Amino acid sequence: MTYEPILNDEGATASPSPYPGWMLDDEGAAYEQEVSGHFLTAMSSLAATVCVVAAASPSGDRFGITATAVCSLSTDPPQLVACVNRSSSMAKALGETGWFSVSILSGEQESVAATFAGRTGLQGSDRFDDQSWSRHTTGTPVLGGASAVCVCHVSNSLHQASHLVVIGRVLDVLLPDGPPPAPLMYHQRRFTTVNAAMFADHSAREGQS
Repeated sequence: MTYEPILNDEGATASPSPYPGWMLDDEGAAYEQEVSGHFLTAMSSLAATVCVVAAASPSGDRFGITATAVCSLSTDPPQLVACVNRSSSMAKALGETGWFSVSILSGEQESVAATFAGRTGLQGSDRFDDQSWSRHTTGTPVLGGASAVCVCHVSNSLHQASHLVVIGRVLDVLLPDGPPPAPLMYHQRRFTTVNAAMFADHSAREGQS
């Protein structure tokens, strides 16, 4: 099948209907709902490293979310991408200061991930009661014991459906002493990690090469 662009009255390309041509609109909406459910199941098979994205408001209040929608964008300059719900307090804080951190969790930090995923009932700054948290010189919350922490400033953002796609310029990186710990992962709707012994052995062999 060849895609034929549809032109509007001004000659610009218009988006065709996302539904197959034989579907009525109400059938298409039901079909889309079904696809959405299957999509969630498919994405649960995509193993991802767990992070906490955190920011502080100008008044010093701290906000954070557990996220797997984080990835590197470029190394020159160093930039990463994080996705944040547009309706969250986190998104508001980002708009006020532009500073945020991405703490890449270690396999021992499942309780941190659960807290910032809203599984413990704690909200807002109460989620930072763990003494592992401190403040960077920018005021951004950073997590001790993480595999790594990137401190970023928003260089661009895009509103897309329910989320804010944030591009962050990485201006500081905090690394642990010694080999990095095994990462915390999310797979099939549960937290997991790689085999810690195998990870440590691989890291040691890489350090010797």
